[in-house]
Amino acid sequence: MPAYNAEKYIGEAIESVLSQRFSGSYEILIADDASTDSTPDIIRAYQSGHPERIKAIFREKNIGANPNSYDLCLRASGRYLAFLDADDRWVSCDKLQRQFDYLEEHDNVGAVCSNAYYINNHLIGGQRKEAEGLVPFREMIDGHADIFCSSLVCRKEIYEQMAEDSRWFVDQGCFNDTVWAFWLSYHGLLFRMSEALCSYRVLSDSACHSTDKAKQILLARKYFMKKMAFLFTHEYPLEEKMKIVSQEYDYLRENAFFAGEMKVRNTRTFQTGKLIKALTSPFHQKKKDKWWK
Repeated sequence: MPAYNAEKYIGEAIESVLSQRFSGSYEILIADDASTDSTPDIIRAYQSGHPERIKAIFREKNIGANPNSYDLCLRASGRYLAFLDADDRWVSCDKLQRQFDYLEEHDNVGAVCSNAYYINNHLIGGQRKEAEGLVPFREMIDGHADIFCSSLVCRKEIYEQMAEDSRWFVDQGCFNDTVWAFWLSYHGLLFRMSEALCSYRVLSDSACHSTDKAKQILLARKYFMKKMAFLFTHEYPLEEKMKIVSQEYDYLRENAFFAGEMKVRNTRTFQTGKLIKALTSPFHQKKKDKWWK
């Protein structure tokens, strides 16, 4: 559980872990990333009440959410890693047991996730309903599928292999659930349970849901970078790669409101996308078998 300025919600998150009915043993690792609110005090209070269960790290300087989470995972001693953001919570007391049992029974699966409920202003809303089963890579890379990090349980050996294969992302400090989703689905290792086992909190000031244009632009750029970097560092049919790149260009063009249409059209990304679109246009012709002749 990486944490930063989560005083409003981290108590609920910790309680949802402590309430688990689990046949084995588990530890709760929490790393506070130099919070400026009362988050560290709340963590210490829970640690004092559960010293045998909770291990806490209090960073003197803020290192960022992704490096904080990565360092925390390296410190874990268990065979499995379960993730929970400090503003989310698990909604089933059997969550860990059910996902643990599934991984124990299916050696071909490296990680298990689930659907989730949305929480907005403390009210539980609708449930994200995606099909149960192995998550296809094409759906994930296209953006038609998603994983909720707070629902994920992964074999530690798989996580370590994932980090080693994704060294560029680790070194750039952008090794997070987006990259995990790409990597796990690419290797056919990610299974989704249809039931919602966690709740995902929608915060207006978060990067994913902010109405701030600067944050929207930054998030879009980071996602584009991760997707392109992953595609061009992994084997995948060239035609499919070009289709996906072309789709990214179309998305940028159709959502030019991010910074104003003229500003977007003058960016290198847009101009490069325009060139890529021209180069890949043969892939979109109906008579594909004739374009190279």
